[in-house]
Amino acid sequence: MTDRSPRPDYLHWTRKEPGYRYRWLNERDRNLLIARYEGWEPVLETAEDALLPAPAGIASTVGQVVRRGDLVLHRVKEDTWQEREGAREREMRERHALTIDTMVKQANENAMRMAANHGVKVPVDRPLVFVESSQ
Repeated sequence: MTDRSPRPDYLHWTRKEPGYRYRWLNERDRNLLIARYEGWEPVLETAEDALLPAPAGIASTVGQVVRRGDLVLHRVKEDTWQEREGAREREMRERHALTIDTMVKQANENAMRMAANHGVKVPVDRPLVFVESSQ
């Protein structure tokens, strides 16, 4: 019989400091330089962070960057992230909402035109297509 317990998530980081955002960056990617310019800094490993204790004769990873293969854990202050990424994310959501609004308007116009072509009278003040949102 095989053990079906889930594999541990080696990318999960539990020792997050409040006031910081964390993300893994590929050290071979040129975007790493851009991220560092934008304020992302590598996280240094402590003795509590090490996945496995260093075997005898092999140097410890304590004090080095937290690494999982080619990925290096980085962090940035929350307020710096809000200034950059938060603004981009808000812009993206606004564009998305505007796109949805445009699509609903066009769908309503098409539905009204099709209804008129088939002789169906629809009140102009009642849209046929609408958006329901939890927001």
